[in-house]
Amino acid sequence: MTHDAHVESLRQQLGVAAGKYPEVAADPSAESLGALTGVRFELPRAPVVLNAYVFESYELAIQTANRLFAAAAPGTVTVTTVNGSLLLFGVAPADNRKAVKKLKRLASRFAGEE
Repeated sequence: MTHDAHVESLRQQLGVAAGKYPEVAADPSAESLGALTGVRFELPRAPVVLNAYVFESYELAIQTANRLFAAAAPGTVTVTTVNGSLLLFGVAPADNRKAVKKLKRLASRFAGEE
């Protein structure tokens, strides 16, 4: 699957419209995490930042999720969730209830719980 196809699939899974939330380079980069590809969506009105990555395997995605979660910045709510070889890494300010709620809803959707 191409990068563009992965991005479109991730957009559909998250319900993140292309015109409303443009894609930017993932941060941290896909290469630095050993991912095949990655994309970042910034939802400024929430404010929520979502990074989604595609890995070669579920095991690599889980290992990376654990590392990212352990390195979470103070003052943020961080979620990591894995769905097959896909990893979602999202961050919201801990003091913004609206953002935290949006982040958790998107993570749940990504995990297939909605």
